[in-house]
Amino acid sequence: MFVFEWDEKEEREALLEAGKTKGKLEILKNIMAKNNWPAERALEFMGIAKSQYNQYISLLQI
Repeated sequence: MFVFEWDEKEEREALLEAGKTKGKLEILKNIMAKNNWPAERALEFMGIAKSQYNQYISLLQI
């Protein structure tokens, strides 16, 4: 028997966070393209914490 517990609040928060990340990625791509900047410079410009750079850069490559 399989028991599954679903937390609606947790799911909603995860979806909101995913949407924010997707939006930031689109902004990041636009900044990079318009200014001919590398990802690191665009992330710095956006105010993204350096500890998150690798996360965003890896998502750009997907």
